[in-house]
Amino acid sequence: MISVDNTHLILDLWEWSRRMAETTNCLIRPLAGRYGLTPMQLRLLLLLWPDRKRAAGALAREVLTPVSNVSLLSRFLEEEGFVTRIRNPEDRRVCLLELSPAGRLVVREITGQLQERISGRTDGRDPDILEAMETLSSLLNGLGDAPEDFTDGTQT
Repeated sequence: MISVDNTHLILDLWEWSRRMAETTNCLIRPLAGRYGLTPMQLRLLLLLWPDRKRAAGALAREVLTPVSNVSLLSRFLEEEGFVTRIRNPEDRRVCLLELSPAGRLVVREITGQLQERISGRTDGRDPDILEAMETLSSLLNGLGDAPEDFTDGTQT
């Protein structure tokens, strides 16, 4: 067996993911800010699009943050009229979040603005590049499965 030093691959992955995160934040932050939202609050709204009803625990697992953070963020979103809380018909002890009409409008407006910015950069590009980006995204999502300890509010 030939031993290959793959340190550069790990460092490249770190650098690529850091740049992607920073670029995404630079794109999202001003759009979210126009509506008085943080990028994380916008992310929660997007996860509820179009008609998804989700519990705070499910959202927390998806965004890799403690449930207490999602509860705090969703309280703000509810106070601002972007989401409503409803009882889960299958388990009345559980509250679900869903987009309000105002939340749907904000998501539509922001995604429309994002689509305009992104399509301006991708027009004329080889469709194989865009497909490769989707494949890489899927691969990375599979490599970084969420640890279970994010659901109970602790990170070990």
